[in-house]
Amino acid sequence: MVRTVALLIGGLVLVCVGVATLDPFESSPALAGRESATTADPPPVPDPAEAAAPRSAGRAREAHPEHSSFEPATVTFVDATARDAAAVDPVATRRDGALQLPADPARMGWWTGGSRAGAPYGSVVLAGHLDSVEFGIGFSALMAGLDVGEQVVLSDDDQTMGYVVTSRYLQPRASAAGLAALFSDRSEPRLVLLTCGGSYDHAVGAYSDNLVVVARPTDLPRRKGHAR
Repeated sequence: MVRTVALLIGGLVLVCVGVATLDPFESSPALAGRESATTADPPPVPDPAEAAAPRSAGRAREAHPEHSSFEPATVTFVDATARDAAAVDPVATRRDGALQLPADPARMGWWTGGSRAGAPYGSVVLAGHLDSVEFGIGFSALMAGLDVGEQVVLSDDDQTMGYVVTSRYLQPRASAAGLAALFSDRSEPRLVLLTCGGSYDHAVGAYSDNLVVVARPTDLPRRKGHAR
């Protein structure tokens, strides 16, 4: 029997096995435009130091090769004894508002409506099935063993981004409204991992809770193999 649990947060529903539904969040505010100079102002005289800045900035980028934000392709849990990794698939809301998580619980889904790894704000949201009849126990079951202070690493073919776990808790399914803020694109940068948790109620066909792991970034995105 496939174990399914729904998480209702206003117009947002997270289903741990099968389908998740998310209302698209309002995008982050646009940056304010720059004021144009008045025609009465005299043309600026270039400063020799400023003229040399682009070349200096180029040397700085070579010394500190941080990249822009990226879509995670792999997630790795790092503890004192092991490194466990799973592939990550982008999962977007359909026209009906449903979000289809990877059928195989060995994979995690990255919500494309949230932030990318390395973004300066907002939640990078990864969710996965806890288990399934066809595949058995999923990768997200390892979330129950992630302790505060342990590492989670997101990566793609070229970059890597580290996070440190700050909290892990069960959110009762009946009071799931508290999870709404975890999907915010206006928060401080963070990683949010979600799956089912608690006990399974055969009468209602759902888990009692949702397992939540929150982590904060420890660095900027880096090229793979680059010394930190």
